[in-house]
Amino acid sequence: MYVYPCDAKWYISVRERNSILNLIQNSLFKNQPTFGLLFDIDGVLVRGRTLIPAAKESFKKLVDRNGEFQVPVVFVTNAGNGVRQAKAELLSQVLEVEVSQDQVMLSHSPLRMLTQYHNKNVLVSGQGPVAEIAQKYPVMI
Repeated sequence: MYVYPCDAKWYISVRERNSILNLIQNSLFKNQPTFGLLFDIDGVLVRGRTLIPAAKESFKKLVDRNGEFQVPVVFVTNAGNGVRQAKAELLSQVLEVEVSQDQVMLSHSPLRMLTQYHNKNVLVSGQGPVAEIAQKYPVMI
C-alpha cells in the first residue's frame, strides 16, 4: 500500500481505497469477516466537531441496510479529555451511523485492564473532566 504525505497527514490513493472497499464488500458473502477496521478519530475522521470530507460517505458503505457495521470497527484516539460514551455519541452524530461506547478506545481506556492498580491510590492529572473520568475506573484518586 502506498501512502502519500500531504500537509503532515498520510493518505492512501483512491485506487487503494477502492481496493479496501472491495475487500470489505466481498467479505459480506462470508459468515464472519476475516479482518476488522481501526480508525483514528481526532485529526483524521474529525477535527473538533467537524467531520473530515468524505468520511460520512465512506462510512455509509461500511454498514448494511440495518445500519450495522459489516465488519468489526473500532475507533481510537490518544485524547483523554472525555468519556467513551460522549465520543461515541459525537461519532454517531457526525458519521450518521450507530457507534457504541464499546467501539471507542480513549487514551485512558486500557486502565480497565490494569487490574493490579484497581482499588489503589492513583495520581490523576490532565485537562477536562478528569475526576469524572477517573470515577469510571475502580481506582482511588
